Amino acid sequence: RLEPSSGTLQPGERVIVKAVFAPREARPYQLKIPIKLTNNPKSRTVTLRGAGETVAISFDPPLTSLGPVLPFAPPTSVKVDIVNDTDHDLEVYSL
Repeated sequence: RLEPSSGTLQPGERVIVKAVFAPREARPYQLKIPIKLTNNPKSRTVTLRGAGETVAISFDPPLTSLGPVLPFAPPTSVKVDIVNDTDHDLEVYSL
């Protein structure tokens, strides 16, 4: 997706076009985008390349169990470490 997806430039004017890349699979991507000009039969092409990567996280311990908790009893908890096994920042949140 490009933002803005279209527009008009006055003489000498510039615009920054933001390319939003949201891959759905772990694979390389390439996209050629034609830039068309009004009253000009020639178009210019911008090539965008990117790669989707698989998210890789692990848990330590890999399996845990909470015993039974009776109503009105003190809450119980267990510590589980989430390990980011990639070279990229990952955002983790609870739903």
